[in-house]
Amino acid sequence: VNWRHVGLLTVFTSILGTALGCFLASLVSSEVQLLSFGLVVVAVSAYMFQQSASGATKANKPDAVAPLGVVAALLAVGVGAMTGFMGAGGGFLLVPLLVHLGNDMHTAAPTSLAVIGMSSCSGLCWYAYWNDYTAADIDVPLVLGLSFIGSVGILLSGYVADLLSNVQRQRLFAGLLLLIGSGVIGGTATGFLRAT
Repeated sequence: VNWRHVGLLTVFTSILGTALGCFLASLVSSEVQLLSFGLVVVAVSAYMFQQSASGATKANKPDAVAPLGVVAALLAVGVGAMTGFMGAGGGFLLVPLLVHLGNDMHTAAPTSLAVIGMSSCSGLCWYAYWNDYTAADIDVPLVLGLSFIGSVGILLSGYVADLLSNVQRQRLFAGLLLLIGSGVIGGTATGFLRAT
């Protein structure tokens, strides 16, 4: 885990970006949020495929990891805004940002998970504030079930990740994003067409 990036990205994604995204989410319909999510996921997938094809990431060395400059800070605010706007954890956006900063997949994935934990808590508070949600609106059994399944998935993915090269991990990540994004866009478009 790159703790320097965890701290800096948490400030820019959780505190600034997530608040902005949650406010914007209060202004649009859920269909707009879902379609935005699908389009962003497909775009990130294309970026990760391009990165893996160019071999842009190298083994993570302390001097190879870029500091969080102004452009990266603005991108982090954008990641946080999209996280708050779409209700997504942000990992699919943080991993490419961390790879862009010079982290390899071995450090980008756990670093993004640490930021996501903090961003999720912040996002819950901001979303409740901007959208007048209360604790009664949270489906606790669903949250607990998804948390358990997600924890098992994280544990199993650690074993699988050790068997793959950095490029293979990037391509697998990009392929999963493409599948998810395409499904969300297709499902949202189908629902929209049925409603009209």
